[in-house]
Amino acid sequence: MYAAIGYGGLTAAKAVGRIRDDIARAVKAQTTDKNNQNPLRMRPDSDAVLKNRHAVNGVIVEDIDSCMIKFAKCCTPVPGDPIVGFITKGFGVSIHRADCPNAHQREDPKQAARWVRVRWAAQEEQPFDTTLELDCLTRDGLLLDVATVMTTARVRVKELYGKDLPDGRSIFTVRFQVKDVAELEAIRKKLLAIRDVTGSRRGQN
Repeated sequence: MYAAIGYGGLTAAKAVGRIRDDIARAVKAQTTDKNNQNPLRMRPDSDAVLKNRHAVNGVIVEDIDSCMIKFAKCCTPVPGDPIVGFITKGFGVSIHRADCPNAHQREDPKQAARWVRVRWAAQEEQPFDTTLELDCLTRDGLLLDVATVMTTARVRVKELYGKDLPDGRSIFTVRFQVKDVAELEAIRKKLLAIRDVTGSRRGQN
């Protein structure tokens, strides 16, 4: 929380409100325990309390309530991906996939205080931007085949383009929206079934 305030991801006013709410919950829990004579009361910071914290853009940042959230363009996480959060300077918490190369910086002791635990919140389905890069053998009509698969999948395609390489190969980039990683993998499987598509990887938005 101190790091979030220092880097502008959380205002002092919101921090005071958070502390006040935690104290109120703790006092209420202690009062309830005394009345019920229950020595096994649940701590205020338990999973039950975390589940009730406010989600922003479908993500809950543990120990920081109601902060700004943005999804990192370097790895374009979608629900179902393991994720971590990084407290940015003035722009809230940036959400990365746990396997993102930039997330490896959390092992640096100088950066440790700025990495926070985050998780996807239970929510109604909503679209998230993601990108796939396809390795292909160059041939006529391949772009149309990719477009046909995306149309059949009934997802919103925001960008689709290809680039020929000098060795008879091409790279196609598809930026589109999915509701979770399961839908993303289903579309990836269909794209890999296209003739002359030889591989794929998650790309940048």
